[in-house]
Amino acid sequence: MFQCGADGARFAVGQQLTPQLEAAARVRAGAGTVRVLKPGDAATTELDGGRLNLDVDARNRVTDVRCG
Repeated sequence: MFQCGADGARFAVGQQLTPQLEAAARVRAGAGTVRVLKPGDAATTELDGGRLNLDVDARNRVTDVRCG
């Protein structure tokens, strides 16, 4: 069972999202999965303590990291 810790992935904020950055953020957060949320994306409201959410802007730069 994974338990996400968003603080471990804060290094990604401000960086261009790449598959390598996504993988590194997942590992450093201890998350089992990653969900990337782009502007205007609909997101389910179910909470998943093992999931890292990466919010990105229109230029695909990470603007926020959080778990759930």
